[in-house]
Amino acid sequence: MSTPPNTTNGTNLLDAISQANGLGTQSSSYAELLSGFNHRSVGIPLPTHAEGSGITFFTRPNMNLSYDNLAIDRILTPLLTENKYTLQRAIRAMLDPVGAGLNLFTMIGRDITTPLFDSKCAFMPILSTTTLSLSGWPDIALDTYTSHEGVLRENWSYMDGNSKTYTSTDLNATFRNVGGDPITLLLMVWATYMDHIHRGTMVPYFQSIMTNRVDYHTRIFRFTLDPTRTRIQKWASAIGCFPIGVPIGAAMNYTSDNTYTQENADAVSTTFRAQLVEYLDPIIFNEFNETVIMFNAEMHDAVRNQYYTKVPYQYLQLFNNKGYPRINVLTNELEWWVDHQEYADRVANYGALTLSPPSPIAPSTTSVPVLAQGVSNTATNTSRAGWADFLTDIAGNLVVGGPTATTDTGSNTNNDNSVA
Repeated sequence: MSTPPNTTNGTNLLDAISQANGLGTQSSSYAELLSGFNHRSVGIPLPTHAEGSGITFFTRPNMNLSYDNLAIDRILTPLLTENKYTLQRAIRAMLDPVGAGLNLFTMIGRDITTPLFDSKCAFMPILSTTTLSLSGWPDIALDTYTSHEGVLRENWSYMDGNSKTYTSTDLNATFRNVGGDPITLLLMVWATYMDHIHRGTMVPYFQSIMTNRVDYHTRIFRFTLDPTRTRIQKWASAIGCFPIGVPIGAAMNYTSDNTYTQENADAVSTTFRAQLVEYLDPIIFNEFNETVIMFNAEMHDAVRNQYYTKVPYQYLQLFNNKGYPRINVLTNELEWWVDHQEYADRVANYGALTLSPPSPIAPSTTSVPVLAQGVSNTATNTSRAGWADFLTDIAGNLVVGGPTATTDTGSNTNNDNSVA
């Protein structure tokens, strides 16, 4: 006769009730899914897979939008404006990292900067933020070989191909349009520059010529996230992408029935041609981090904590639209880092406000890196109530089920100072 389970603890009590109904133990249901068979067909006591739509990053191309190139085409001459608070100036700085002052590949920048765009950013936030859809990612399809039939019509088959996608792929992108129609202007500049590079009427940067690089390519990083939007669930990379169309013709259509044109009013759609698509390759995380460091050397593992603070989970909403991304290659966490002083100022100004409470399935621990000397660290670490607390509460033992706060000691439990 088996020993009855200990029901003095709420978790054990619920485990006993669940087990008696053929559902196994609640506390080890995932392990039982992997190791046992549901021979009573009574269902699976696990939630369905929840995966957020995630986030998409478009790297900046390396176009040579110098005066000599822009002056060749009248369509591009508005980008020569000296007004730093214009879309034209922001787009020029975005598409020409060297012109924006970045010393990429030992080239000297021209300081074409603007307060509207961070020249240390490796990506084009306007495309990431306004992306409504990005479809066309190819599934992995395996080729097979089937032998000729024998006397009894028997045959056999085996896999005869590869699981990689090496063919060019078209990705259909739709962006939310906003006032000023910046997406169409960005695509128009992009297409015009590619046309001149193809015809040889514009010259790329010398380093691009020497290394045989296509300077108008962008790389698309695609990440799906968990419900807390902190952990990457699936990831992909589309390499060597460029737009192959500008939806400007439809905007010129006219009808007297409408006061405002309806074309491109809400969304702008285009197609990106990708040379190669990769899925779930861990090196994509390293390449993502290296891209961030290429544009902002202060994000290197050796020096990052001297300049930036990792935003803890409970303050991510407070720092939305701020910070530089980084992927923890050991935990798949998508981290966001902000300047020490900006972090301290925001937390001091708004930390006392009641922010949106963390999700009940928030990360188990959140590390707050040590701030620079003399900068106050007013953040606290937050940990979620585990299943044990929740089940104990249900069983009748009153346990507060919300997040618990502990005073930050300034330690960096994630070893974010370590050099990769």
